[in-house]
Amino acid sequence: MKRREFFAGAGAMTLAACTPTSGTGSDPIRWRMATAWPRNMPVMHDGAQLFAERVNVLSQGELEIELHAAGEIMGALDVFDAASQNEIQCYHASSYYWDDIEPATAWFSSVPFGMNAEGCLAWILGDEGLSLWQDIYRRFSIVPFPMGATGMQMGGWFKAPLEEPADLNGLRIRIPGLGARIYAKLGAEPVQFPASDLVPAMQSNRLDAADWIGPHIDIRLGLDTVASHYYYPGWQEPSGILELGINSHAYDALPQHLKEIVRSCAADVTQHIVTRFAVLNGRAIKRLRDNPEITVAPFPVKLLELFQRVADETVENEAGKSVRARRVHESYKRFMSSWLGWGRMANLGYFDLMR
Repeated sequence: MKRREFFAGAGAMTLAACTPTSGTGSDPIRWRMATAWPRNMPVMHDGAQLFAERVNVLSQGELEIELHAAGEIMGALDVFDAASQNEIQCYHASSYYWDDIEPATAWFSSVPFGMNAEGCLAWILGDEGLSLWQDIYRRFSIVPFPMGATGMQMGGWFKAPLEEPADLNGLRIRIPGLGARIYAKLGAEPVQFPASDLVPAMQSNRLDAADWIGPHIDIRLGLDTVASHYYYPGWQEPSGILELGINSHAYDALPQHLKEIVRSCAADVTQHIVTRFAVLNGRAIKRLRDNPEITVAPFPVKLLELFQRVADETVENEAGKSVRARRVHESYKRFMSSWLGWGRMANLGYFDLMR
């Protein structure tokens, strides 16, 4: 059964019967957590591991989280459904993976040509983003929280250089979310592969290009060994917010002090992931620029202008697919309009001075 059919139908009726394993007296509460990342995925899986460890320590063993990487007990993209049905109690992934279920989910991760991680987290945590996010997920019996951000990503790896819009025709590119819809409108063929399959797919010519995250993790995956053109900026994912999703029945069953521990640990891991990416990407991009076999370059201006024009149309179209998506989109735009003036003034001028 397709996920959309499940959530539209009787599957939601089973949720009320699902309860987490809870302790009585000195018995710990035990949760299972799955991630959308392979176990060897730096920063992101490491962040999920840190979350599980910190919850265990701060709760003094009252809440134990057993962590499973993608593929160990389920596929990377199965974690949302599993948490909704309480097969697992929580997961770590990215919200745009579920935009086929509800288009509004994409806004809580990245919007093409939208806010960076600083702005997006400000909307989520300092404005109404989190309340909208949690309201949308309520019908799936999931409570979401931000837990990390990749920050501004790169534009992706390409086997051949991009020069003209015609170069996008028939281009087989791994890219998710709203970015995939934009490439499709420009004649490319977006496809989905898990991280572990990207390099083999590039080697076997099943892919011509791949968007993953940024320099450090891309090198760890080996993408620099299968493509030589690395473009920026990552207009398709300027924020890369990651999510902690918790089954609402499991979460509601926690005593208040454990809820506070879960929330504070998610906030700590957000800071950890953001800072780790900043440290590691700075080192990795220097390594790539020093490699004479790799071309690190900005997208041609004519392509960026084309991407942005189609992105504006695509985001508006996606916002029209559901009442919830429209509500989230309008909130996001309202906040961005007030944040952008300060963000541009504070950062652009200063970065120019730092050259």
